[in-house]
Amino acid sequence: TAKTASLGCFLASAQAIRSALKAHAHRPEAHRCAAERAASISRPRGPLLRADAARRATAPPPPEPAHPLARPRRRETARTGPRARALRVRTMAEPDELYTLRNLFWLGSFQKCITEGNNLNRLTDELKVERDEFVYRSYIGQGQYALVHGEIEDDAAPNLQAVKLLARYMENPEGLKDEAVLTCGEWMSSKAGADPTVQLVAALVYQREDLMNEAFKAIQKGQTMEQKALWAQFCLQIHRPDVAEAQLKKLEAEDEDATLTQLVAAWVALYKGGDGVKEAAYAYEELIDKFGESLTLLNGVAVAKLHLREYDEAAEALQKAMGKKHDDADTLINMITCAAHQGKEEKEIFRYHTLLKTAHPTHPYVVKMNKAEAEFDEHAAKYLEQEGIDPETLEKK
Repeated sequence: TAKTASLGCFLASAQAIRSALKAHAHRPEAHRCAAERAASISRPRGPLLRADAARRATAPPPPEPAHPLARPRRRETARTGPRARALRVRTMAEPDELYTLRNLFWLGSFQKCITEGNNLNRLTDELKVERDEFVYRSYIGQGQYALVHGEIEDDAAPNLQAVKLLARYMENPEGLKDEAVLTCGEWMSSKAGADPTVQLVAALVYQREDLMNEAFKAIQKGQTMEQKALWAQFCLQIHRPDVAEAQLKKLEAEDEDATLTQLVAAWVALYKGGDGVKEAAYAYEELIDKFGESLTLLNGVAVAKLHLREYDEAAEALQKAMGKKHDDADTLINMITCAAHQGKEEKEIFRYHTLLKTAHPTHPYVVKMNKAEAEFDEHAAKYLEQEGIDPETLEKK
């Protein structure tokens, strides 16, 4: 079953759900991805992607999602503040000038997002700050961490300060983890904690450090569709598909045709398996038709094909992803899974492991795999010692 992991990706990533040890056991792993808005998909939808418009029109608004790691909390108030008011006014009275920019970022088309951002010049000061946020997060998605924290000034807006911290942390997660966790805690207990991007970055840092209770708390208000999607992703990570489905219904009630809603529906379908996997594959393919291929969407197609046991088609999608970025972590992890299902030689599978460990030594999958390998070697050595077997004799054989 598919498991989501960090946004990295969202950043970038963005990222696309991952479960490292289960992926090593040759199970397909979902990628991290999201998008805030998108035009409707033309292909008829199945039960997973279709909503009952008449029912939603008369039904009361859905309740806030229950915290998966705590007792139910009272309903949170609506989003407030200057940025929220400006967003509501813009939504009602003006076209969304950052619509394409956001979609490109959530779909993992980072270079296109950067190019789009560079072409957006006639914006208000507030929109320029938001534009810069997505451009810098796209650079993080490309691994250009030094560029990001080198350009963002110390007196920048709170959302850019959060992006700067994320870049520094992603560049050196082991060395900066204590500082990043401490800084996020200080922000969340101050006025800066009201900023949606600060909340999002804090959740991503907490999630990477396996502080899931803090990660959920950071985005529990669900101020943006991005936060709601990340909440659903976290729920799948801790194996609570029921809560993730409840969040999906809330997204569908808000905007059933948004790209983000379609992607969350795909994540849930991939986690649960069954008939919904085909609908997930259709959603990914149609998003590719609309926005073009990206690492996020190609990995999504591949994971769906792996669920459907269409391994050759999955490998084809992953090869396209490799052509876009040969050392992408999600792609390499899914290549390991796909190659194992195809019965490839161990030499080829080991090659993908080597590429992954070299390019992403601090990736959660790599960290868990190294830990598992060390534990295996320790137990193997104890067994050989108990049985009086010389390890060098085995190596010669």
